[in-house]
Amino acid sequence: TTYCEPDNDGWYYFYNPLEPGNYLFAIKNNGASPNTVAISDLIDYIEIKVAPDPNTRYVTGGNQATVVMERDWSVIYKGTPTTGSSFDVKFYFQQDEMARLDAAATDIVDNATSPVRNDLVWFGKAGGLDDGDILATGVVGMIDVTANNPLGIDEGFPGIPDGTTSSTGNGKNYVEFVGLTNLSGGGTAAIQVSYAALPVELSAFVGKVSGCDNQISWVTDSEKDFSHFELQRSSDGRFFKTITKVAAQGGIFTKAYQYVDEQGEKISYYRLVMKDLDGSMEYSKVIVLNSACEVKDDAFVVFPNPIAAEQGVLNINLDTEEEGEKNFVITDILSRTLLELSLAVGEGKNRLQIDVSDLPAGTYFLNLMGKSNKVVSKKFILSGE
Repeated sequence: TTYCEPDNDGWYYFYNPLEPGNYLFAIKNNGASPNTVAISDLIDYIEIKVAPDPNTRYVTGGNQATVVMERDWSVIYKGTPTTGSSFDVKFYFQQDEMARLDAAATDIVDNATSPVRNDLVWFGKAGGLDDGDILATGVVGMIDVTANNPLGIDEGFPGIPDGTTSSTGNGKNYVEFVGLTNLSGGGTAAIQVSYAALPVELSAFVGKVSGCDNQISWVTDSEKDFSHFELQRSSDGRFFKTITKVAAQGGIFTKAYQYVDEQGEKISYYRLVMKDLDGSMEYSKVIVLNSACEVKDDAFVVFPNPIAAEQGVLNINLDTEEEGEKNFVITDILSRTLLELSLAVGEGKNRLQIDVSDLPAGTYFLNLMGKSNKVVSKKFILSGE
């Protein structure tokens, strides 16, 4: 970030040099502050982080959950302020970021037993915020600075001023804090929810990619009066669908579960829904798996095209990341299946052939069938000459 002083009122506005019209952060000495070090000599830069996946900042536990906004700030010093100094701060954020935070808390409330949703809290964090600091019970080392917000802004406040240097606005809001005394780090917003605990203790929920499959595993420490698990998958981290139900084993000892998902996307999000016998439920954290098992368009080539009738053989170049059987289906322009076969392939580049001499002249499609119900199609023409 870099900064400017557009109004000569003591505020230093920080922004990305590539987007000078969009402020990210602003700071000035509080009117009662004894600080004599100029802001330009005090602050090296402001680090603004936005989590690529907001779900990584939504953490649920046995009877509590903490959701943290995906954007946070950190003040990086190059000087030392005068002892006893205090500062006023403006923190800018996207409207959608606050909306997602609110929706995450609402989703937990809607699916928990006897939930209690606490008010939104603005907090500071010495040394800056890492995702590992976010626990179901709260944020490690957080300092509540909500009282330093004179407007009392929370997630439902309609009057958050628009933060922009243009007359049309840039879709951002800001919250202003007065008299912050600890800026040796950063902060953002969080909402905590408490609820009745389910009689199941989930101690692990992990996943790993194996070839084109996603292996999901979880471990419980105890299961008393517990019904079942529902494993859910999403392609975007927002809309989840149940892909399997697993009955609880029960008991007070450690139990391990595993499920192999052969229908995952290139990027798949997973979570567990844990349901009690009385219908109450709880969500696990969300895990993300990135599978490299995808046939790229330029890795699947058919030739020659058109094919002369006397040749009668369709050649295929296929580059794949795993060995095994690949299923091919030839259809006509009316999507009627004319030929189905499986061919063995090795890891890497493969040259395959399919006999099409029995097909009449016309236009056809060679369809490569994927495990996740995806089809890669190549059109080819069989000439009559």
